[in-house]
Amino acid sequence: MKTICLISPGVLPIPNIYGGAIETLITNFIKQNEIYHKVNLIVISVYNSKAKKLSRKFRYTKIFYIKKYWLDRVYSAIVRRLKKYFNIVLPFQTLYYYKTYLYLKKVNPHYIIAEGGNYGDFKKISKYFGKEKVYLHIHHHLLPNRSLDNIFDNTISVSHFISKEWSNNSINVNLKSYTVYNCIDEEKFNKRISVKERNRIRQKLGIHSDDFVVIFCGRIIEVKGVKELIHAINLTKDSHIKLLIIGSPNFALNTKSDYLTEVTQLIKDAGERIKFTGYVPNEQLYKYYQSADIQVVPSLWEEAAGLVLIEGMISGLPLIITKSGGMIEYVSTLCSIQLGKDGQLVDNIAQSILKLYCDNELYQSMSKESLKQAKKFSKHKFYLDLVNVFRED
Repeated sequence: MKTICLISPGVLPIPNIYGGAIETLITNFIKQNEIYHKVNLIVISVYNSKAKKLSRKFRYTKIFYIKKYWLDRVYSAIVRRLKKYFNIVLPFQTLYYYKTYLYLKKVNPHYIIAEGGNYGDFKKISKYFGKEKVYLHIHHHLLPNRSLDNIFDNTISVSHFISKEWSNNSINVNLKSYTVYNCIDEEKFNKRISVKERNRIRQKLGIHSDDFVVIFCGRIIEVKGVKELIHAINLTKDSHIKLLIIGSPNFALNTKSDYLTEVTQLIKDAGERIKFTGYVPNEQLYKYYQSADIQVVPSLWEEAAGLVLIEGMISGLPLIITKSGGMIEYVSTLCSIQLGKDGQLVDNIAQSILKLYCDNELYQSMSKESLKQAKKFSKHKFYLDLVNVFRED
């Protein structure tokens, strides 16, 4: 049986106790492998005591936890200065990947998957184990350069859009590209809440039972289009249309930003029409989705995919999205209104919200189609598709 090592970015722990799209996908893969055990897994993760305790229940996955100390920050600072002032480039920019490299030499897995992070630190890993054994799992809009072409012969992309973007810009004649669509833990989002609980959640948020609730769930960063969505809500004028914003700049980590400050001020200026929860744990999200009526994903950059789309669809929400990167591969025109990322975006979001608000027949039809579309992105299919990459190889 093959042994596959997944190397997480080293920011959030595995299992995904603090959320994170990549960390959630890795956790789903681990759990599916506990059921079907088609491969043996090794996972590299940043240390967290709670995550380590939870990991003990996994029979077919060994998680190697790496603790970060003050020395890690000192090392990284020295590396940056050596490169800046003396043009000296060390094999590893961070101790996280150096420790990973030493561990990999001991366990010698059949395949290694880079799940994000500092890709340059895989150069030494790729050279030691061979490029044919090292895969780059591309979760965001990433273009290759000569350095990356020299590290990775194999890519696994979360959408055909991302796969084509890499292939069209790569000069690697040995490149092998695979597409594996994302998934969510559908068991968490398939749960349904009662009308009573829905009203209780709304009341707690300061939303009336007869309000039309638009939900945004994601990181509060500029490229996600949160400010544009707020302006669109303000344009609708109708006081029964409310916006529920769930998220933070960096998942569960308590970080602040200038953009978050701007968004917070816009929310205050909007009065009672916009509610902001901050970060909500993944296991509680389904309640908020089901307390909403529609979902808007107004990304301004080229999204690789977007797990929130699947979360919204499995909750039966009609979608309003931008024609962004791989997002349109996850939805259908029957469950979504798709808008261009142009100067009319704010107006078009406002008009689309009003359209779904006023046309109940369209709303119900799109809601049913969302439920159908969501079935295409099960965690079981994700697991089999990813495992089959290595069978084909």
